[in-house]
Amino acid sequence: MSWPLAEPGDDAEPEGRVAPTLKDLRLEHRLDLDGFVVLRLMNADRAEALLAELTAQGRAPGDPGLGLFNDTWSTDRSFTQRRSLMLSEVFDAPLASHLVDHQALIWCTSVKWPGVGGVVGPHRDPTFVDERRFRSVGIFCALSDLTQDTGTLEVLPGSHRHSLEVRIHQSERNLLPDLPSDVENDFVPVVLSAGEAVVYDHSLVHRSSAQRSGAPRIAAMSVVVPSSAAVTYAVRIGDGSAAVLEVGPELFLDHRMDDLDVDLLLSTHRIDRAVDDPPGFGALR
Repeated sequence: MSWPLAEPGDDAEPEGRVAPTLKDLRLEHRLDLDGFVVLRLMNADRAEALLAELTAQGRAPGDPGLGLFNDTWSTDRSFTQRRSLMLSEVFDAPLASHLVDHQALIWCTSVKWPGVGGVVGPHRDPTFVDERRFRSVGIFCALSDLTQDTGTLEVLPGSHRHSLEVRIHQSERNLLPDLPSDVENDFVPVVLSAGEAVVYDHSLVHRSSAQRSGAPRIAAMSVVVPSSAAVTYAVRIGDGSAAVLEVGPELFLDHRMDDLDVDLLLSTHRIDRAVDDPPGFGALR
């Protein structure tokens, strides 16, 4: 299945948020409606060369060589920072041609090793901005041709329109282990050619199946927010509530998210607002 790629000159009015994400209004409308679009960020030859360069650099420190591993989980923060800088130098210009004024909080590679250990169940990503006014997006760029069997993303179109307002970081409530049977067939695998990227709303429900090829799948990923938006990080504070903190982009480069000291975060960052911490996942459609 193919997805519409960016074409200049379409002046259809989008239905969207206060702050648009994409310069192409036709694709902005699709992002509003479906929660994802596909962009070409580089040609296949450039993607192949980047994949070869990343492969030659070897595994990230801490990568066990099985399952799924993202650079952001590396035990060596200097490696994470160098990798993010390297990828930003590659992708900054292509992204700038498609996205309205924005900043990438971090770039990383996502390695899915062959086998069932790399299965990622249905989930929503946490919130990075105030979603009442802004949208943050994930970038998932294929460096080789990707299908459902080789580790591409599978998305639930339109599910972003039924999300909770705040999704706490490192929270099991962003996961949906027991998928309703009537929703299973609604997931769409986004087949990508090398150099194409899925741009998806962070509130979109997505997943990824087992990697059935004989080689690791390496993709480039980023968290992108509007430049005018405060970057936020939500933590649970007990009593059924959560605190939404204003943070800087360096938080994501300097720390492994699963090692963060929540008490230290609360004492060193401004609390933007407190919200209820609902027990559920939010609606799917």
